[in-house]
Amino acid sequence: MSVLFKHKINWQYAVGEVILIFVGITMAIAFDNWNEDRKEKSEKVRLGAEYIRSLYTSIRQDAITFNGWADSFALQEEWARYVGYILESKNRKIDDSLKFINHYRDASLHFVVRQQPLVWNELIRSGNQTLIEDRLLMSQLHAYYNDHNGFFENFFAVPYEKRMALRSIDQALFRIDENADYTEDNHFETLPSRATYEAILKDPEILGLIRSIVVSSGFQSKFLRDTLIEDAEKILAYMEATYPELQDLE
Repeated sequence: MSVLFKHKINWQYAVGEVILIFVGITMAIAFDNWNEDRKEKSEKVRLGAEYIRSLYTSIRQDAITFNGWADSFALQEEWARYVGYILESKNRKIDDSLKFINHYRDASLHFVVRQQPLVWNELIRSGNQTLIEDRLLMSQLHAYYNDHNGFFENFFAVPYEKRMALRSIDQALFRIDENADYTEDNHFETLPSRATYEAILKDPEILGLIRSIVVSSGFQSKFLRDTLIEDAEKILAYMEATYPELQDLE
């Protein structure tokens, strides 16, 4: 009887040990899972903050770049409008031949306009939008980059082609030495041949292209100022107010 009782006590002890081990393992697993979840959440917060910093820097650079483009398009509108007024006039009198020929060529200039929303594109492609939990900010960013993409699609659909078409005609009008003189600094210091002026005044396609450049340059300058730059400044102001640490970025 005492032997059986002894075995019974040992069995109870063994069961207790198993239970303790099971509870210990379960708690260890639960702790590991909690720790991994905590690390994962911490990493998501870190990545989200990094995206916000990168987007802030990118949009701040956009605002600087777009202001430069807006100024350039406004100037091109002014140049093309000057040439257009002369081509549309009845007597087509040119009071300043050097100014006319330089503005005529300025109208066909193609500014280096490139689409580079690298941070936003990477955020969308990677599916990491959820890392930025600020829904208002994400709504503003979606609207901004939709307008951003629309600007470039519009530019390369029509205005770019018109400038290239005018440039193609333009380069054929000038003698080789005249083109060489111009390409040194994109400006004529001496007058081209009289035949060049006559060819410009007589070619009906040139007036159509000039008119198109007046309209498109004016639109592009206005769109940049009234939409993209204004939206960029609003987003930057919101980000600086919501994330004060961004103001310390260079």
